[in-house]
Amino acid sequence: MKIIFLDIDGVLVIRSPDGLSLAAGHNKRPHPECIKNLNKILIATGAHVVISSSWRLLFDLPYIRKWAAANGIIDVIIGATDTGRDRRGNQIRRWWARHAYDKDATGEDRLLIIDDDYDAFEGHNYPYIHTMFETGLTAEHVDVAINLLRLGPTHSGEINAYKY
Repeated sequence: MKIIFLDIDGVLVIRSPDGLSLAAGHNKRPHPECIKNLNKILIATGAHVVISSSWRLLFDLPYIRKWAAANGIIDVIIGATDTGRDRRGNQIRRWWARHAYDKDATGEDRLLIIDDDYDAFEGHNYPYIHTMFETGLTAEHVDVAINLLRLGPTHSGEINAYKY
């Protein structure tokens, strides 16, 4: 199975030109291009989403699913990482270790982290895409994400090869 660990702020919800987030609280609106780019990745890879965003501390999973659907995100959210008070990367590592899925056609599970915060990338060597809060998930990220989820990293252990 292919899993994307997804942050929301800085990936889908980005800073507006006036320097503020697009809206406050649960009324935050994702940028349409960021949604389009995420959906392209989901369609091309058949990946499922696990929410690793701090939103999971504020809202329950049914609410996040409803928000996602209302904003045009394909309905593939299957869970959220735990709400431990340690680094997000450790929470991702724990989730991945606890959930055993059927291997994909290559005989491997694949995962990808998409986040704008470095703490999601600590504590493991999983592949990731580092977005910027100003731009979110861009068209340039799409091919990289698809290749990582379809083909996996080109050289295991070379974490710099996964950064984008």
